[in-house]
Amino acid sequence: MKTTIPKLRRMIRQVISESNYGYGGHEGGSMSGHTGRGSDMPLPEPEDTTIRHWRDFKESVEAGYYDEAKDFLSAIGCDDPMDQEAWLGDGLELSADQLWKEWSHRLSQM
Repeated sequence: MKTTIPKLRRMIRQVISESNYGYGGHEGGSMSGHTGRGSDMPLPEPEDTTIRHWRDFKESVEAGYYDEAKDFLSAIGCDDPMDQEAWLGDGLELSADQLWKEWSHRLSQM
């Protein structure tokens, strides 16, 4: 089974957030001068999962995170659901560079 980087990051965040000790993972740990049990330490801010590049789009599609991939497409101006489905299919077949080139070509045609 192949695990992508975004999926691995999400799994790690989930394990950290579900653990009884929170950030630090052990009693008596410290974080930025905070001493005490790990469960008393504040949890880190959740990572922003916004897709900012075609590489991230491709990784999200491969990992099955289609809502995030569609949000990226909407943010760049691709709002038509049929076009979004086509881009999701292309995300599995094309490289990130090829996706970017195809998008640039379509923009130049408008």
